[in-house]
Amino acid sequence: MWYLIAIRLFIGALLMFFAVEAQAKMESQGLISVDDYFSKGTDTAYNRHMLTARLRLDLAKLNQEGTLSFHFDGRERVNFGSLKGSGKNERIDALNIEYEKPKLYLALGRLWPKEVPIETLDGVNLVLKKANSGVGFFGGLKPDPYSEVFTTDYTTLGTYVYYIKDNLNANLAFAHNSYKGATDRQYVYGQVSYTLSKLMLYSTLTMDYNKLANKVNLTNGVIELTYTPDFTRSISIGYNQFRAIQLQKSQAFTVDDSRTRAYYLSGTYRIREKYSVYGRAERQVRDVTDADREYRNSNSYRIGLNTDDIFKTNINMSLSMSMTDGYGSKHNSYNIELSRLNWDVLQVVLNAAYMQNLYGSVNSDNVIVYGASGYWYVNKTWNASLSYEREEGREYSTNRLMTRVTSKF
Repeated sequence: MWYLIAIRLFIGALLMFFAVEAQAKMESQGLISVDDYFSKGTDTAYNRHMLTARLRLDLAKLNQEGTLSFHFDGRERVNFGSLKGSGKNERIDALNIEYEKPKLYLALGRLWPKEVPIETLDGVNLVLKKANSGVGFFGGLKPDPYSEVFTTDYTTLGTYVYYIKDNLNANLAFAHNSYKGATDRQYVYGQVSYTLSKLMLYSTLTMDYNKLANKVNLTNGVIELTYTPDFTRSISIGYNQFRAIQLQKSQAFTVDDSRTRAYYLSGTYRIREKYSVYGRAERQVRDVTDADREYRNSNSYRIGLNTDDIFKTNINMSLSMSMTDGYGSKHNSYNIELSRLNWDVLQVVLNAAYMQNLYGSVNSDNVIVYGASGYWYVNKTWNASLSYEREEGREYSTNRLMTRVTSKF
């Protein structure tokens, strides 16, 4: 594609410029990784084999003042399997130049606006900063939401304010998205985390303007309060709500925007510095008016135990059990994991799980999953991993193999 050639030429030109301009003062760091995922099952039509290469590059202090930096993060995937996906094999997550001073921040290129991580754009982000606060603006073209490729069909424009201090982090943003010149989405995004002694409050929300109903809806929201009296205990209570986002122009169909609400309580307790128990109880409610009651509610419970250095063998063990009953089905899962770090460079992990699934009164299926993984930390720069997993159901079986090699520089 023409834009990939343009991007590669652009990166090459930038690197040549930086090499001449920055000389020895330039600071660089990055990551190169290659992943290979292979999955083969009973039905060969669904076999997967994907090779993915990723490059992340961060160059800082590109000028004498140390105010200029360059960032790149991209992936390219080669699909060898029989199951072909509809997405693009190339992804550019970041490609931008940053200019930052104590009272000013400016970024150009493909970026996430500071303090607004749910937006991606090919454009500009300007922030006027003070000691603990600031106001930001962003605007430009928006990558295709399905493939992340460069396009002129989508645009975005927004502004936000933020405040950051030792125990408080908060921001509030407004964004306007367009598709072929018409309004596609308008929303408000906010996030706050606040710590007071042994209490921590975290909350985030997204509110969309519903053009058809001419009102503002709470699209997604999370609020959680955690109490940690000491390093051995903690308890959390929370609520979250999620619903599908209806795009006004680019979607030619109407999505089901019914809410799914969840209330949960979780906690951890550490015993004698060696054992740790945890649990979580959650109730979900779907606001679907035309569904029977049993298909609107779901209850789930999870308990677990972690222990270190069992029988003085340097082996760590994790046991857990989860039970879910709702939406017309039941699922029970029993899991065990054993891990050991050898010679400070090789970690070996063995895992197994047994899952019981019951859909209504028929079509029940019990599934067994087991596998092994190895993580080799060669040095501070290189590491590699190898994982194998086998899943066996009543009428199928699947083998999965994944390898990864990573180099940091």
